[in-house]
Amino acid sequence: MGIPSIVVPAYPYEGAIYWLLGEPTTRHSQSHPYYATLYGPKPEQVLPKAGALVALFQSIELASADHDLPERQRYRTGDSYFHPELRLSVSHKDFEWTGEAKSLAEFCFKSRLVDNLFAGVPLFSGNRGLQHHFLSRLVLQVRLAIRLNALLVGDRFFQSVYRAVGPYIKQFVDDTPGPLPEGLTLELSERTIAVTGLEFAPASFDAFCAIRASKQISEYATSFRDAISKARTSSDLDSGLLHLMKQALDSEEIARRASAALQATGSVLNVVGLIPVAGTVASIGSIATDIAGRAADAKARKHHWYLLGSEMKSVALTDLLRKR
Repeated sequence: MGIPSIVVPAYPYEGAIYWLLGEPTTRHSQSHPYYATLYGPKPEQVLPKAGALVALFQSIELASADHDLPERQRYRTGDSYFHPELRLSVSHKDFEWTGEAKSLAEFCFKSRLVDNLFAGVPLFSGNRGLQHHFLSRLVLQVRLAIRLNALLVGDRFFQSVYRAVGPYIKQFVDDTPGPLPEGLTLELSERTIAVTGLEFAPASFDAFCAIRASKQISEYATSFRDAISKARTSSDLDSGLLHLMKQALDSEEIARRASAALQATGSVLNVVGLIPVAGTVASIGSIATDIAGRAADAKARKHHWYLLGSEMKSVALTDLLRKR
């Protein structure tokens, strides 16, 4: 089963994206409990990780929230919003606060199903109101992902809560017992982002737009999603991705161009001991090929999915310089 091209960001990546969208609209105070949950405790620090979602997926679908959106009047049609440059949609067909979500929260609180998980996160520890809001957004995100056949992506904490409440969500949402669809979620951990060099924070809303408008990033992203799909079959996603990176590097066609690009990003070479250096890879440090050469070779570029992080930096910098 391949990775969908549509992503529904979950905690904490959803909040970082909403926080970024607040730059041209309204950025709310996190002292308000609603936005404390929506944004998360430190959205500006999460943004580099949310930047991976910005690049990896063709379409971003945000669960609706009480938050303004860029050029809302221009891009809103009925109960839906779609920004073509960002390839970002928000649907208001489902509501955030529902009786079903309340019932799920009450069940969780009564059974203490996720108390230990919330206790490990200072923002939610001992605060039933914020916990209820988190669970309400989780139900909203699950509904959206199922309806759109999208991938729901959160961090390790989100995945832990999802796994705990997953067996009960369908019962509370549509009164049909049973498991949620397989492969609905993906944990995008800090380590996965680090070893693949995907950590990139759009420095501004304009940089966010530039990343979303880049056709080359879209091409890289398609191959990157294919790699994630293959790596998910291994017991460890990170190791699976690193193995696929090595396979790409072992290709003579790719090795001729890889050295300069890897020296520029530092992403793979900084992961000491995780990639066996042998064969053509051993000579990679002596290869001095211009990074720009890879852009001219469309066939080779398909295999450069592991350079997606450096390409995001390049696109954002180029866009900034052009506007000066």
